[in-house]
Amino acid sequence: MDSIYPNNNYYFFSLYFLLSFFTKKIYKEVIIGFYILYFLVLIYLLFLKNIGIRGLESNPLSFLSDFINGDAIIVMLNIIMFIPLGWILSLNKKHLGIVVLGIWLIEIAQYVFRLGIFDVGDIIANAAGFVVGTIIMESLFNKFSFEITSFSLNKKIK
Repeated sequence: MDSIYPNNNYYFFSLYFLLSFFTKKIYKEVIIGFYILYFLVLIYLLFLKNIGIRGLESNPLSFLSDFINGDAIIVMLNIIMFIPLGWILSLNKKHLGIVVLGIWLIEIAQYVFRLGIFDVGDIIANAAGFVVGTIIMESLFNKFSFEITSFSLNKKIK
């Protein structure tokens, strides 16, 4: 049986995006909700998806061979997975270092606790996703000015 919920979520986020684009307002509560959902999905994808698997891939260019040999979707997902992180941190040496250190610690935890494969290529692809996210955010905020506002439940309806 097909579920209607994914389609409803798609329509909700599409409508919200269009409304935000035309009204130039982004609600803080929606941003917080998005990032709570994002981090929950990220925790699942990084720690709960491959329980019981342990491996080591020390080739820093392994993502290129994966991309060429038919696993391009995995490489793209590794990049896409960290784009939203680039929306909340600016691109500088300190933030890039923190992100790379965090990804490195995640890869170590995956190996130590048998939650996946320690892959140096994943570290590079994930860091690239962060950089892409910061570039997207900086270019959007330079082209469009959005007001970050909050829902107000105290407004009187006339």
